[in-house]
Amino acid sequence: MDRIIQSPGKYIQGADVINRLGEYLKPLAETLVSGG
Repeated sequence: MDRIIQSPGKYIQGADVINRLGEYLKPLAETLVSGG
């Protein structure tokens, strides 16, 4: 189980979370690409 704290940044903790970083970074990348 991953723990995510967002205040105002984002802190993610969990076993092997480094392997799932794309899941958390994809929404940020989509926002940047779309200019939002």
